[in-house]
Order: sequence, then C-alpha cells, then structure tokens
Amino acid sequence: MHDLLILDATLVKGTFENLVDHLDAFLDYRFIFFKHAKENAEVAGLIKNYEKLINALEEREMAYAFTNECGLDEYLDTHRHQDQLFIANTPYQNTIISSAALLKVTIPIFVFQQINQSTGLAQFQNIQPMTTPYLASKKFGTAGLDFTYLPKVNILNQVCYFEWHKERYTFRAKKPALDAEGVEGYTFPCPGYPGFRIKIYKRSISRYEVERIEKLTRISDQFPDAALPLAIVYAENDIPVGIAMRDFEGSELDIYQLHTYQTASKIVISLTRQLLGLSTWGVLHKDLTHNVLCDPQTGESHIIDIDSTQYLDYPAVVSATDTFNCMPQKYFHNRLFYNTIDLSYSMLMIVISAFINPDELFGNYDENGNVQIREEELQNLKRHAPDIYRLVEKAYIQCIPVSLSEQYAVLTHLETPKTRVYETRRGDGNYGDYPGAPSIEEDPDEFIDLKLESEDPSLSEEEISFLQKWILSLFLKNGRTAIAGETDAERWDRFMREKQWVSPLIYVICSLLAILFILIAIFH
Repeated sequence: MHDLLILDATLVKGTFENLVDHLDAFLDYRFIFFKHAKENAEVAGLIKNYEKLINALEEREMAYAFTNECGLDEYLDTHRHQDQLFIANTPYQNTIISSAALLKVTIPIFVFQQINQSTGLAQFQNIQPMTTPYLASKKFGTAGLDFTYLPKVNILNQVCYFEWHKERYTFRAKKPALDAEGVEGYTFPCPGYPGFRIKIYKRSISRYEVERIEKLTRISDQFPDAALPLAIVYAENDIPVGIAMRDFEGSELDIYQLHTYQTASKIVISLTRQLLGLSTWGVLHKDLTHNVLCDPQTGESHIIDIDSTQYLDYPAVVSATDTFNCMPQKYFHNRLFYNTIDLSYSMLMIVISAFINPDELFGNYDENGNVQIREEELQNLKRHAPDIYRLVEKAYIQCIPVSLSEQYAVLTHLETPKTRVYETRRGDGNYGDYPGAPSIEEDPDEFIDLKLESEDPSLSEEEISFLQKWILSLFLKNGRTAIAGETDAERWDRFMREKQWVSPLIYVICSLLAILFILIAIFH
C-alpha cells in the first residue's frame, strides 16, 4: 500500500472534485494528512471539503492517517530516503518542483494528474526530473504564458470602469499623490465609491498578467481582510490599465519596531492566518516588508499588493525585494517561481520581530553566506519565549523550513512566558499586551530586565559627545533611529550598527559635487 499525501491545496474547488469523485481508484493507497490539516482547512475556508473527504474515506473503510510534519517542505525532507513519494493533485505544480529542487530530493515524486477513463486507474506524473531544468533555467515553467504587452494608455483625467458582482462602476482617474505612488503604479480611493481603492499601473502589462489577475478576482471573496484584486480596471478603449481592490486604512508595518507594539501578537497571528489561507489557494506573497498595513493600536492588519504576487503556476510580476528573512544560503535562488520555503522564512522573521528586534538576534553572514545568530540573544529568547526559540532553532540552526501551519499553531497556542525579551523597549515604562508581556498585577520581582543584564557599560548618557548628539538630532525623524525609551548612547550604537549614516552621506557628497559643478560652470 502506498501513502498518498493530501496537500491543503488539494481541497480547493475544482482540484478537490477530481479526487473525491474518484476515490475508488485509490483503494490501494493510504491517505496522509498534515498534522494540522483540519485547522488549515478552517483557515482557508475549506473545512466542508475536508470533512467531506474524511467522511468519504470512512464510509469506504479506506485507510488514512496524520503525519507529524506540518508542511510540504518538512515532509519532503523527512521522507527523502523512501523509494518514492505520492502526492495528491494540486492546482499548481511549479511550487512543488521548486521546493523539491532546493531540498535536493532525488527519489521519484509522483503527483496525481487524472483518471484514465479507459482503465479507471489514477495517472501520476513524476516531477522529480523537472528539478534539473528548474535549477538550470530562470524561465522554467513559463512555456505557454503570453508575455506580449498591451498598449500603454495615459488615462489621467480619463473615464475608466470596472465590473464587480455584475455591476459596472465608472470613475475619472486622478492625478497621483506622491505618498500613493509605488514601484508599479499609484493608488487612490475610487471617486464616488467608498470602500474601493484603485491601482493604476505606470507600465504596460502583459497578457499573462491580465489572465492571472482575472483568476485572482475569482477568489477575492474568500479573503475579505486582504487586498486581492476585485476586478480589472479598463480604459475607455477597453484596455486593462489597473485593478480595483478593497480600501483598507492603516500605516505600513515597521517590522523593526514590531516588538514595541502592544498588539504585536494580534498582528502576527492575523498575518500568519492570512498567508496560510492565501497559500492554500495558491497565492504566494513573499515580499512582506513593505506590503502590510496595520493599526498598532488595534492590531488590525491587512496584506496588500497581492495583484503582483505569484498565483498558481503564474510567476510574480515583480521580483521580491524581501531580503529581510535571513534564509539559509542553500535555499536562496533567483528563479521566477517562489516556494513555501521562501514564504515560511519571510513570515517567520516577522514572527520573531514580535518578540525581539531582529537586529539584536541576527549578526553578520559567515563565509558560507549563512546569517550568524548571537548566542546571548538566542538564550534570552529561549528563557522567555521558548516556543519561538524552538522555531528559530529549527529554521536557522537545523535549517529545516518551518511551515506557516506550524507557525500559526505555535502562535495560537503560545505558552505565556514570564517576561518579554526586551521589556524596556516601550517608552511609557509599562508592559505591553503582546507575546511575553506579563500582566500588571503579577509580582514585579519575578521579572528581570534583560536589557540591563547585557547592556554595555561603556555606553552611557554622559559618554555621548556633543558632536554625536548633534548628529543624532539630525536623524530623530528616522523611526529606526529614534526608538522610544532608548538613551542617546543606545541610539548612537544603533545608528552606527545599522549604518544609517551611509545614505545621508552619499546624498551630501552628491549635493556638494552638484554645487561644485554649477559653480565651475558659472565662473568658467
């Protein structure tokens, strides 16, 4: 009897019916579910399909079991020494190929494709041989996609329209505000229609992008808290120029400051839940550093910029700039398709940031390109947030990807530690309502100010020179320099450690050179 791994994505509509309607073809297989399969199905809105599959297996007295692994990457890594692996059908395939390639799985990996109508038997495809061309070509998986670009249209002050739920909405495109302009385009609230936000692309878009966005709009109702495309925006000549999406309020999440938020736990749980649900439906959003809106007071958060992400077997439009995740070197790749390894490390860094400033935990890179972890800070994390420490140890010491499912399970069943790792980062001197924060009624003698234990005695308020204070005063508007509750000595230490002086120095030098050239031109 073979084990057939059931992915969370197998439960998605369309894919699910292809399996459950032909269970008789799998009588010689034992169905294997991930450890938190039921919880994952609930998050993705697929619990009915999960229960229907379980009930169908029990009615037929077919064998099924739950594996100890929480996600695909860990399963592939754990079972790499078997003779072969069998995986149920999935709405996407390149993501699995990418993971298998980076994990260097060499055994056959058979993925269910369809039922042979003549024999009634299940037909599988071995995707392991595809890992070689995946690693060899940056364009792997793009065959059949139409990369021809549509004509670029200048639609400022022109009438545009989109259709949503069989109703047409028309508006006049506005001139973008500077703070609403991004790399791809600019956004603005839809005039006359509160609740909608419009994104107009500054560039031409390809036909495959239009096809991908159209498919994304079909699942937008599954995720009311995320800014998925609701509809394509067309110019008067019916050329696609942008998208309509839900309009959310909030400020861009400052990951380096997350550990100071009172609502950090609520934020990371919400983000992990959203990403887990999105990835189940085939949306892989790796570039999270600048694409999360949140309200630090309430903890409400929303993932944005989903129109450019990878969806199913359509690659992302813009390469992710997220170098924040400190992923082990062996998992880095510059291919078009992301995988769940990329996604898990990107989210884990945000989870870690809810407990500790990542700059304090992660150091420089070693000769192999792997990030070094500061042992003292790691032990602080172990004492005061042991569950998060175990995730860090698994991901960065053992180099085993920690799935979103496992992260979400840990966060939602977190053992409340005695104190957070850096309890003095808050400016008001109070404990925060986030992971690791004790209640005000508890005995304060039980808590230790860890920052004081490791504080460098050479850094004191009196030892900061007037020149250093003057330089710092020029950067107080920089959120990563001016952290509430820090002394000038600590600010200076952070200022130098993060090399925040580099960009201003380059700006000053360039400005001086420009002035010099102007003076030379005038008096020459």
